[in-house]
Formats: sequence, C-alpha cells, structure tokens
Amino acid sequence: MLTNTNISTYLTGSSLIALGLVWWKALIAIIVGNILSMIFIVLNSTPGAFYHIGFPIANRYVWGMYGSAFVIYNRILLSLVWYAVQAWIGGECVYVCLLAIWPHLEERIPNHMSASTGMTTAQFVAYIVFSVISLPLIWIRPHKLRNFFYVSVSTVLVFEFVLLIWALATMGPAGFGDTLSSKPSVQDSSTGWTILYGIISTIGSIAAGILNQNDYARFARRPRDAILGQIVSAATYSIISSTIGILVTAATQRRYGQALWNLPDLLSEVIKTGGSRSRAAAFFAGAALVISQFGINIPGNALSGGFDFAATFPRYINIRRGAYITALLSNVVNPWHLLATASIFLAVLSSYGVFLGPMIGLMISSYYIVNRQKILVDDLYHGDKMSIYWYTFGINWRAPIAVSPQPSSL
Repeated sequence: MLTNTNISTYLTGSSLIALGLVWWKALIAIIVGNILSMIFIVLNSTPGAFYHIGFPIANRYVWGMYGSAFVIYNRILLSLVWYAVQAWIGGECVYVCLLAIWPHLEERIPNHMSASTGMTTAQFVAYIVFSVISLPLIWIRPHKLRNFFYVSVSTVLVFEFVLLIWALATMGPAGFGDTLSSKPSVQDSSTGWTILYGIISTIGSIAAGILNQNDYARFARRPRDAILGQIVSAATYSIISSTIGILVTAATQRRYGQALWNLPDLLSEVIKTGGSRSRAAAFFAGAALVISQFGINIPGNALSGGFDFAATFPRYINIRRGAYITALLSNVVNPWHLLATASIFLAVLSSYGVFLGPMIGLMISSYYIVNRQKILVDDLYHGDKMSIYWYTFGINWRAPIAVSPQPSSL
C-alpha cells in the first residue's frame, strides 16, 4: 500500500493534467497502466512467495551466478535515484511546514543558489533536514517499523481525501474549468501518444518495485497471502491516489491560474494566498506528508538498496550498512532537476519503464516458461560448476541476448 499510496503516485496523475490531457483520458492512462503493473507485480513476485528467495538470488537462475550482478547493479542505481527523488519530495514537505511557521522563510534564509539549479537555499536546507531525520529510522530493523508503516499509509490516505474534499468544496463557480470538459486543451494527433506516454509513465512509476518485488513477497507465510494482497491493493490504491491528483489539480487550476501538479507547490500557494487558518492547515498537511515520505522512502528505497548491496558484498556489508550507503550516495543524483517540471518528471518515469521492462519480462518468462515454476533452491547458493545455474563461466549468455535490441526486419 505504501508503494502505491504516496506523493509520487499523486504526481503521476496530476502531471498528466499539466501536460494537457483532459481528466478522462488521463484516467484511462492511469487505470490501464496500474492494471498492467498489478499483473506484472503478481507474476514477478511468485518465485519469492513460493520459494522464499529474494530478488538478488532469484536472478541467478535467469542470468547465472555472476551474470545476475548486472541486474543487481542496475537495481542499486534505481534505489539511489528513487531514494533521492523521494527525499527531495520529503524535503519539499518540510519546506511547507517551515513556510507555514515563517511566511518570510526565503528572507530568513537568503538564497545563494544559482537559478539554473531550480531551487533556493531554503529548499535545499529543508531537503537536508528530511535526509538527516531519516537516518535514525534506517537504523531500526524493518519488522519493528511495521506499526509506523501502518501509520504512514493511513496518514497519507486520510490526507488525500481531506485534500480532495477541500478542493471540491472551495473551487467556486468556475468549477473545474476546461480541465474536466470533453475537449482536450490542445487538439492534435499527438493526444493518443500522450495517453500511451501516460500509461508507460504509470508503469514506470512502479517499475523499480516490480523488479525486486521478490524481496518482499518472500516474507509471506503462504503464497496466496502475497498474491491476493497484491491483487487487491496494488492497482486499487494507485488508481485512487492518482485520480485524487487529477481532480485536485483540476479543481484548483482556475483558482491559482495554473495547473499546480506538484503537491508541495500547491500547499505553498495556499500559504501565500491564505490567512492564519490556511497556514495552520498547510503545516499539518506538510507534517502528514513528511510522515508518509518516511514510510515510503525507507522500506521502498533505502532497504531495497540495502538488500542489493548486501547481496553484492556480503562479507563487508549487511542490509543496514547497505541502506546507509544508499542514503549517502543518493545525493549525487540531483533530484531537484528531476522534479523541475511535469514533462521532466514523466520523462524520468517513462524511461524507467522502457529500461526495466526487458529485465522484468525476462524474470517472468524464465520462471514460467523456461523453468516451468520449478527452482532448485540449493543450487542458487553454489557458486561453482556444481550448480545447474552456473551456465557458461557463471553467465547465462542467453539473457543479455534476450534483452538486447533486435535488428528490424524492415
């Protein structure tokens, strides 16, 4: 639920409005993308649910004992990117809280950042504050954070519905304006491609989680617990969160003169145009979002990176150390550039889907078609020719050929 109910999922829907899609076309992209994502999640998590093996181990029967390192390194890179992005969003939420307390925050913290960075010094300070507060939470073992995760997902769900009620109740006589009309803001032949782009972006927003879903499904007591839980929650909560993003962006577009697709930007605008009550509401909204960002970033990105680092260097790195390495190295990603505009945000998401699609497809086809759902678990832990998954010098040469671009017959 945390993976599918967060600000990033909200942004996926709202950013499609900012690109010019009307609500029903954006909703089509959201629904189709999330249903496909749910199918891929279930299919790719089945090995973990049945054999209790994590993502790094499962790739050994696909790529070979050494070849699997290629996929693991790619997933580590994704953990760094997504940790940085979610931490930056969390920093924006901290910025909202600080702005609610000190409306002249930008004057209190003079800006020394170049305009090309797309951020101010105050925003960067808020990002650092969120990152530092995250560090003690990473130290806590995952199973002891269960109740905190429940609080996080409940907080963001309640907040999103409250935000929707507020947006609909206060949108005024202008209503949704042209956003919820039957005509797109720009009528041209590219509308269909924009919908397809939205579908790919929706899948891209969860593609990293699809790839290593075995890391979490392996903890299920029974296979059907993981399968049914994912079928019920994966698409449902993503569609709800993205739909709220579409409706809120549409309901506030006329009021603020533009489509404020980024939720922290919307809350900042509420502070600037409202009084003391608006500032108080924005503070609690920002605080709720900060909690939810802790809930998604630590298990979804820090621990995912920890799993992969631990699998790569097990003699020196455990899951906790790997999670801290992920948090430290994520700073080189410069996430403020990735969230600068709706087009850049969607470009990042769609690129993930295109890049990770072949890897996910290879894992699914290998398990269901090549291995016919039968895995010799013991052989996954033999790093020599005694393992049937040794292939050729520890690499299954068929895997890179399968994922590489094929020449066109034309």
